[in-house]
Amino acid sequence: MNTTTVGPSPTDTLSVLTHSRNKVTKTWKADGTIAAFDDAKYYTLETKAVDGIKGLSILLTELAANPNACLIRGTPVSHETMAGRDGPQYRHGLVRKALDYFDDQPLHSVMIDVDGYQSFAWDEIAHPKEAIDEFITTQLPAEWHDRPYHWHLSNSFGHQSKLNDGLRVHLWFWLARPLTSAQLKAYAKATDLKADVALFNPVQAHFTANPAMEQGVTDTVAKRSGFVHGIGMVHLDVSDEILTIASNTGGGGQTILDLATQDTVAIRLNELGLVKSKTRDGFNIQCPFDDEHSGPSAESSTQYRLPHTNGHSQGQFICLHMHCSERPRMAYMQQLGLVNTIDDFDNLSELPEVIEAKAEAGVTEAVKAARFMVFDAIDFIKRDKASWFIKGVLPRANFGVFYGASGSGKSFFVFDMMAALAQGLNWRGRKTTKARVLWIAAEGQEDMRKRVQGFCQHYKINPADFAMKFIANAPNLLKVEDVKALIKQIKNAGEFDVIVVDTLAQVMPGGDENSGEDMGKVMGHCGEITRQTGAMVGPVHHSGKDASRGARGWSGLRAACDFEYEIVREGEDRAASITKMKGGADGGAFGFRLQTIIVGQDEDGDDETTCVLQFTDSTPATIAASKTPAGANQKRVMSAVATLTADGTGVTTHALVANVLTQIPPPQHPKRDIRAQGIKQAIDSLVEQGSLVSIGGIVTLPSKPKDKE
Repeated sequence: MNTTTVGPSPTDTLSVLTHSRNKVTKTWKADGTIAAFDDAKYYTLETKAVDGIKGLSILLTELAANPNACLIRGTPVSHETMAGRDGPQYRHGLVRKALDYFDDQPLHSVMIDVDGYQSFAWDEIAHPKEAIDEFITTQLPAEWHDRPYHWHLSNSFGHQSKLNDGLRVHLWFWLARPLTSAQLKAYAKATDLKADVALFNPVQAHFTANPAMEQGVTDTVAKRSGFVHGIGMVHLDVSDEILTIASNTGGGGQTILDLATQDTVAIRLNELGLVKSKTRDGFNIQCPFDDEHSGPSAESSTQYRLPHTNGHSQGQFICLHMHCSERPRMAYMQQLGLVNTIDDFDNLSELPEVIEAKAEAGVTEAVKAARFMVFDAIDFIKRDKASWFIKGVLPRANFGVFYGASGSGKSFFVFDMMAALAQGLNWRGRKTTKARVLWIAAEGQEDMRKRVQGFCQHYKINPADFAMKFIANAPNLLKVEDVKALIKQIKNAGEFDVIVVDTLAQVMPGGDENSGEDMGKVMGHCGEITRQTGAMVGPVHHSGKDASRGARGWSGLRAACDFEYEIVREGEDRAASITKMKGGADGGAFGFRLQTIIVGQDEDGDDETTCVLQFTDSTPATIAASKTPAGANQKRVMSAVATLTADGTGVTTHALVANVLTQIPPPQHPKRDIRAQGIKQAIDSLVEQGSLVSIGGIVTLPSKPKDKE
């Protein structure tokens, strides 16, 4: 098959297996369930040549429409060899997904199976492509990044019963150097590749079809597959050591007997004397639960089928007795004493058999059912905890941002709020629910130490009794390893309700704040911190060059916030205002000034100082009003208003324009006199920025803020 390639790429020959009538895809049924694959044993074989990732994508797109077909990595042996290996089960012109029929071969094409990845930043159902990009950039090594690939969502993805199961997708890449299945498995183990190595077996089915739909059922996923352009091919650093390991594991021509000698379960069954006789796919065995059977067992009543036979990557126990018909694989493993002999797993809770056992025991179903309980109104409005940390000011949420220009006092403002929260003190007369606060001092650690000391000194708090905790370093929230290490340290330190990151710029070194990719990754990692610790994350951030356009960088930041605070300053007056509040009212403003206090002396005997907050009535409007007028007309207008309203009354717009007009010499050509127009524009600008107040045509100066005790 000739196709367009992405760079020069040698040809792969893939084995396509097709059943005459049975489906090798799942079926969405009208009753809301999903039917598993049909029990297909014999297939017709067709080999397909592809000469690059684009050609592979074209083939996969064609196969997506064929519910009876799938792919395997192996290359077929001769029919004479098939017949010799498989004996009486061999049927001329047909093949089975078994090593009797296929040998391993080096291929450029490789599939990564993503099974249940929980995206940090994206809803997997609504934004599968974005979640896929996140998986590649955060879970796969750098050599897989920015490469072209074909993606195909799994059969169950998007089904109503799987909406919370995360991202399930097959990702196909093209390697610069072809590797056998054994070499891929050795590479995956050496690099801890986030992939199911079972897919790297020569006869493991790569399911390529879209799900089948019963009559009246509609696929909820509009687009299940696609091609993503990139640069070049995947260059894997496969060392000679890895190749040596792979060569020692065997490959082509492996028989059932070979599998049995390498399978831990088969070895254990033989040690215990439970093997009765050999079958084509494993053994007839004495059931480990034989004493629970209600009657005698026939020779083939209980079987153990070896891994990578009959389309299963795991070994399978099959017992026809009623007591065992619903028994999960994990139960057999435990009965045989094999739970702790399984390699490559640090956490047994992640084993497929453990998950299956829980599911079959009803645990998973019970948890899901609880998430979708139907409540009466009286029960629905009951809440387990307060909705606010600080009532009407700081909500219990997942993510919020505090931003302002450099020198605006934003970190001082946030620290004052969090200190009250940590101590359980009312903040500005508002009720506070005491919370466990962690402050990540990613910059200015020494200044932060003085700030804490100053707060304790000013409010007469013994530092030993100050409940807030601190990290005096800057994690890199662009790197998964830093995020994991941070989460581990947070968990080790105890439980937290709020985590402040000061500042956002310092925890994304080298990142682009205007990039949705970089900012999305950081926000996603903040979300992961929340998921792992249960704490709300609140970064302190800078405003952009144009403060009127909000926080610096990517516009998607504000959309992701549950709340947002802006801190502004003019001279010594400062104000923080709520610019966004989900589930609450925005627009609230909190004025303050910074009061300098002495916290000690340095080695030269000079005073060391910090600041604490002094509350005022300032608002963003009054701060804007105190700004120096820009331009001659604005200065004339402000001067005139000050004079004309000195008695406490206002002045009409008409009288104000007339007064200022007398201060401006008339032009040489009366027909070009636009003085009044310029004055009116100056008045409008001053009103808009809050320097003047205009109500019903009467202009006044805004009231000045007062300090609060």
